[in-house]
Amino acid sequence: MENTVADADNEELIKECSCDHPDSDRIRVLCKETGIPAVLRGRIWQILLGVCNKNANLEVWSESDLDLEDQQVIKADVVRTRQNIALFKTEQVQKDLETLLTVYCKRRSVKYTQGLNEIIAPFFVLDLEKGEIFNCFYALIQKFIPNTLRGHDLKTLRRSLDMLRLLLLYHCPVLCRRLDSLELRPDLFATSWLATMMAGDLEMDVLLRLWDGNGFLWPPAPTCQCTS
Repeated sequence: MENTVADADNEELIKECSCDHPDSDRIRVLCKETGIPAVLRGRIWQILLGVCNKNANLEVWSESDLDLEDQQVIKADVVRTRQNIALFKTEQVQKDLETLLTVYCKRRSVKYTQGLNEIIAPFFVLDLEKGEIFNCFYALIQKFIPNTLRGHDLKTLRRSLDMLRLLLLYHCPVLCRRLDSLELRPDLFATSWLATMMAGDLEMDVLLRLWDGNGFLWPPAPTCQCTS
């Protein structure tokens, strides 16, 4: 009975998600009214990230391609990822994690940065195919944190942490000055928040809801790129 009621409440959303070319703006409006149903989250995230029905072309990759300079770091991060969830302890998921992180680094010509494993992990719990997971992961980074984990000096991340302190000083000066007096700089407590969009710091169910409301339901915005 409960599922029937839920389906009735989301009938219009289900219908829109089932289209060959779903209207992302319409879906965003519907989700703001009812929230993103867990059963539709994977499909909706694909639509709002603009990767619905796209081919990831992963069939061209093989075991021999897992040869990055930082491959051992990736392997070590994979076996540490979300070990409180049984899914991430399975051999197949760990293998897929390593493969997708490696493919991502090669396609973007970037060095692997710790934290990428945390960002990709939520897509594994959405009942998505391997290619769909990769497309969502790639699109999420491009849309929200395109340069945060790039560059040997992580310049964008450092600037973001500086901006966080300025925002804190403006909105809550007493707290900011207290942190300053204790020499608690944002890089000591907020690096993971910004670098992984909170993926490295929240329980999975909380993170999914956070990304629902504070990411995918926002209207598309121009991406800011640091050029200096």
